[in-house]
Amino acid sequence: MSTSLTIGSFDGLHLGHQKVIKHITQYPTSTLLTFTNHPLSVLPGKTPPKLLCRLEHKLHLLKQTPITQILLFPFTPALSQESYDVFLTRIHKTYPFTALILGQGALLGHNREGTPEKLYSLGLHLGFTVTYISPYLYEAVPVSSGRIRNLVQTGDLYKVKELLGRPYSLYGTLKNGTLDLQGLCHPPPGSYLVSIDNCQKQAYIENHTLHMPFSCTSPVTVTFTVHG
Repeated sequence: MSTSLTIGSFDGLHLGHQKVIKHITQYPTSTLLTFTNHPLSVLPGKTPPKLLCRLEHKLHLLKQTPITQILLFPFTPALSQESYDVFLTRIHKTYPFTALILGQGALLGHNREGTPEKLYSLGLHLGFTVTYISPYLYEAVPVSSGRIRNLVQTGDLYKVKELLGRPYSLYGTLKNGTLDLQGLCHPPPGSYLVSIDNCQKQAYIENHTLHMPFSCTSPVTVTFTVHG
């Protein structure tokens, strides 16, 4: 049976990510491998970016897609030292895939040595094809998590909506009307109109915390209202 695999951080699950997912789900069985933490969080001298989505939010979004299975790997210092061929051979042995589908520019393995040429060669050896998906363009510029982070931080939630393919949202459990935003990329301090289950509410962000007149005991999606 034809089985596809894609690998990446997928922070934000934006339109570029969705384009890759559209390709992998054309196979009878599709697998998405992502990480429980950002790779830069374990690399010496590197500072991880503020995330568009915490892990639980990313999984919540991924479960709404037709992907057959989601693999979660912690990105550890040991994994960061693993070569692309050892990593892919290990994955292929446990989850045999016939098609590896990656976003254009993806480089796998230690020191990003898994170039297209090397992956094509490994694919011939292990029995899988390699396909790179061109980026999704918005205003002639590729959609990327980094580009969206900049827009979120400047409060341009209209463009964020255009690049995500959905309104900007936060996901979590509001305790005593607050949601901790530490480590998240979020809009500037101020007041915002948001909705939970199609019910509009006023919220404000201050000191990396979302405040609103709502509390819950299980995670909810807080969607920011965007006009225009």
